[in-house]
Amino acid sequence: MQLADSLKKILYKVSPAPNGKMIAIADLVKDTSESIIHSLMVQNNAAKAIVIKKLDVYFVKTGVAVTNKNRVVSFDICSFVRYRLYNIGEMAIDAEIDTREYFTKRTAFSGLLAAGPDVVGKKQHAFEVIRNNALEYLAKEKPWK
Repeated sequence: MQLADSLKKILYKVSPAPNGKMIAIADLVKDTSESIIHSLMVQNNAAKAIVIKKLDVYFVKTGVAVTNKNRVVSFDICSFVRYRLYNIGEMAIDAEIDTREYFTKRTAFSGLLAAGPDVVGKKQHAFEVIRNNALEYLAKEKPWK
């Protein structure tokens, strides 16, 4: 929930408001059907809306290197967000942004067993990868054009 709130704030702060003001719906909208989103757009006098359909931040093991009888496991931090852009009078446009950044290396305990990082314990990094995901979405999709 904190990641979704952070993503909304980033989109709000970074997005230009070409012909009006930007608003962010503070509440979680569980029903993101087209009729509900269009109703919210009408209530808020919005011509466009970005809806976060799916959000995931996770770590993935990217490799194992053997050095001096030690096995070192590398991990990347990843974010996946499915965005949906609504325009009044047009079909919604979906975009999926999947980002990956190197995160850390850890020594394996035995064989290939290595404890990877956890998202909750590394939440400041999770917020940063979500920020980068939002910036990539805005740069790639240019939703306000």
